[in-house]
Amino acid sequence: DIHARYKSTSVEEMATSILLRHIEQKDVATLDGEVQECGSAEWKQLRDDGNEKFDHGDYAQAGEKYSDALMFISLTDRPARIHLLNNRALSHLKAGKFNQAIYDAESVLHLAIPAAGSSGSTKKKEAVIKAMYIKGMAYKGKGDAETACTDLRQVCKLSGAKQELIASHDRLHLIQTLKEMSDHQKKQNTSN
Repeated sequence: DIHARYKSTSVEEMATSILLRHIEQKDVATLDGEVQECGSAEWKQLRDDGNEKFDHGDYAQAGEKYSDALMFISLTDRPARIHLLNNRALSHLKAGKFNQAIYDAESVLHLAIPAAGSSGSTKKKEAVIKAMYIKGMAYKGKGDAETACTDLRQVCKLSGAKQELIASHDRLHLIQTLKEMSDHQKKQNTSN
């Protein structure tokens, strides 16, 4: 498992290690610009393959495709890395791999939040909201109601001014999930 292998390293170190391994195996040019140029069509094809696997409910395979695609993206290409990490996080969430979903969502937040400040783009803000939502749902899946509620409330707060960033059906699901988690917390507090 890739996350277990690189547990103590940063996302950038992990990605560099994977990229270097891939370069050695494929005998690709090692200069970043050349690798990015050589890999641009490949990562997009892998992303599309991952999207297709996801659409067909094969979440584990989708996650693997997104992981493969990340190997072809420059470490400086934040928008592409953010997009693929969010996709992989959602794949992990759907596959019930909650710790991996949290890890990828946290990686997105580390990459996107500095760039999504007050003058940040709507796409980066959407990425932050999606990552927080995935993270909250993963904590819910792990049974950590308190952390799940904190993250999901943050999603509501972040999207409050930008209602259009969350579709109405997603907003209803989010509100329902928050209610369920709050009820669960109350039951736990009552039984203690």
